[in-house]
Amino acid sequence: MGQILLLTAGFLVLVAVSVASVLLVNKARSDSAWVVHTVEVENQINALLLEIRRAESAAGGYLLTLGPEFLADHEKAVGEIIPAVDKLARSTTDNPAQVDNIKQFRACAPRRTGCLRFEPRMPITASCLRPR
Repeated sequence: MGQILLLTAGFLVLVAVSVASVLLVNKARSDSAWVVHTVEVENQINALLLEIRRAESAAGGYLLTLGPEFLADHEKAVGEIIPAVDKLARSTTDNPAQVDNIKQFRACAPRRTGCLRFEPRMPITASCLRPR
């Protein structure tokens, strides 16, 4: 009788360890998926910042040289900003704080990108470049 109880207890411990192992592996997979998601969102943020910097750099180059290549680079970069924001917004729908941040960014983005848009015949002024 004692051996049967001992074998039963050993078997129950083995089952408990197996169940715990499966649960921990599933938790590790879930955590890994969140880490991958976070890295993807960080990459999208960096891509957005790159487009904003490209637009600002090309704007400065155009203001200094009036070179059409800077205007073309600038227009291309400005055109990529809103799609990058949209992609970022789709990736952050699971986080209410980030959804609010995207809404705030969308509210100020048109003013900033509007400031960065040029007309080839517009008078060159730096009024848009001053901080508000």
